[in-house]
Amino acid sequence: MNSTKITIDGALMDKQFFEENIQEAKGYSWEQKPMAMVHDHSHCIVCTTTLPNNQSNQVFVSGSLLLCDYCQRHYMSL
Repeated sequence: MNSTKITIDGALMDKQFFEENIQEAKGYSWEQKPMAMVHDHSHCIVCTTTLPNNQSNQVFVSGSLLLCDYCQRHYMSL
């Protein structure tokens, strides 16, 4: 079985996995924080991009989960 691949913010991923990540992320309450608060190797819950990164100066936090600025702007309001 061949799954559909898509590119999100430079990352290649399975379309179904990505869509499931968006739905999960929409179930959380997110609080905006400065990217500087991410001190450890972490990943965005939606696109799995490594954080902190050079692409943004902010991150969204829900408990121990992180959401990058790109995913917040492009997918959370859909």
